[in-house]
This record gives sequence, C-alpha cells and structure tokens, in this order.
Amino acid sequence: MPNEEHETTVVSKCCCLADSNNSKEIDWSDFYLITKRVGDLYGVDSEQMRLTRKRMQPLWDGLVELADLNKDEKIQLAEWVDFLKRCENGQSAEMRWIQEYMNFIFQLFDVSCDGKIDFPEYIDGMKTYGVAECTARRAFSLITDACDHDHAKAFFDKATFNNLWKQYFFSKDKLATGNHLFGLVE
Repeated sequence: MPNEEHETTVVSKCCCLADSNNSKEIDWSDFYLITKRVGDLYGVDSEQMRLTRKRMQPLWDGLVELADLNKDEKIQLAEWVDFLKRCENGQSAEMRWIQEYMNFIFQLFDVSCDGKIDFPEYIDGMKTYGVAECTARRAFSLITDACDHDHAKAFFDKATFNNLWKQYFFSKDKLATGNHLFGLVE
C-alpha cells in the first residue's frame, strides 16, 4: 500500500476510535463523551463506569504528553499520524500508551470479566464509541467469521484482541481482519 494511502486509512481509523464528536481532531471532549456514553449504557454506578472514571483522565493526559506537539490540548490528525509513526519505529512510551489504551478497552468491553469479548459485550462496547449497532454487528461477523446465527457462540480473547488491535493501528494490509475492530473500513 502506498504510504499516502496508508496514512489516509490511519486518519479514518483515528476518527472512528477517538474522535467521538467528529471534529477531525481529538480533544478532552471526545474522551468525556465516551465517559458519558459508558454511564448512559452501563449505569453511573456500574463497574464499567468506575473503570472509565479511573482510567480516562490518565489516558488523555498520557496522549497529550506524547502526541500534542503544539501543546494546544488537541491532537490534530497530523499529530496522530506522527504519534503512530513513532509507535511503529519502536518508541516505547508511545507503545506503552497504545497498550494501556488497549487494556482499558478490553476491560471496558469484557463486562463479564471472563477474559473474552462476546457478541453482546462487543456491540455494547462499540456503542460507547458511537458505532452504530448494524456496523458493529457486521464488524463482529468479519472478526469472528461468525454468521448471524453463530453470534451466540462467537467471542475473542485478550490475545486475539491484542493481535487485532495491532493490526488496526499498524497493518498496511487492507485485508487485515483487525482493520474492522472499531467498525468497517471499506
């Protein structure tokens, strides 16, 4: 894949994952909106909300420290692409942040705490990121190779999630399954 095309895909993935208010940049309001959706979906006294309250601010602070090059408390798309390039080049602080965010999302989605994300957990988790249910259903099917009638048995564990996560952020293969982790990439 040409580098420019790969960067366009990375940018669209950024918008899917972190730009909750569709402003074409990431700021605290995006993280706050995710927190609000977690409260609306799971309840303000839920374990998922406690987890989100505990982890969201440190995740935001870490991202700003590592990616906000112009110090305006916003992550523009160029800054996000630069951040991911530094991750690919082995920058350990950036990779730690990516891993911490992955761990948070896995815990958030794994409501039953059984070490697996099943179909209902995935659908609900995707809703906290503003992904439409029909899109989440199709993405889950692609990820698990499940037909609609097999969703009850389909799941992915943390090792699989970790692999999908790495594909989502770093694969240059347009057909990599992980590209669909947070929705469908056409």
